Amino acid sequence: MAKVCGIYQILNTVNGKSYIGSSKQINERLREHRYKLNKGIHTNSHLQAAWTKYGKKVFTYSAIVECLETDLLFYEDLIISGYKSNNRKFGYNQRIVTESNSGLVTKRTTNKPGEKFNRLTLIEPLYIKNRRRFWLCKCDCGTVKELCVVDVRKGHTKSCGCLQTERQLVWLKEQHKKGPWNKGMKHGLS
Repeated sequence: MAKVCGIYQILNTVNGKSYIGSSKQINERLREHRYKLNKGIHTNSHLQAAWTKYGKKVFTYSAIVECLETDLLFYEDLIISGYKSNNRKFGYNQRIVTESNSGLVTKRTTNKPGEKFNRLTLIEPLYIKNRRRFWLCKCDCGTVKELCVVDVRKGHTKSCGCLQTERQLVWLKEQHKKGPWNKGMKHGLS
């Protein structure tokens, strides 16, 4: 079976709730989800409880979008936001913001004015709110914004918002050229 990199959905056909995920190998990742759910050892307790309550026959699996590995988190965030699957009323995703578990910063770091991360340059520290330090940052596009420095350092916030807008426009143009956005996608990977 071909390796498909992209975004997938696990859909509960009874209540319409979804779990959205991303993987470099969607089919392999869906197999892993099914295995853990069948064994009752899935780390997502909300999804596991629904699986136990409704049974495996009411869940469908599908690849939603194929993309480059570098764009996985961007599209996952975009689709989770669209489906509202990180809201318990609509889905099973537990994190508010998608983040990679790899490369987590574990030691305390010192930030310096002038440091650059992606499109953002740190200007000056502002305040601490809820144990999160906020800095004034300048984007390459010229916009100045208050941002949480941890999100900037980890790459969760890469710009003032201009990067996401650019990526969305490129993606929409690509999808428009392709025609129907699900064209050619295989569904029901069970």
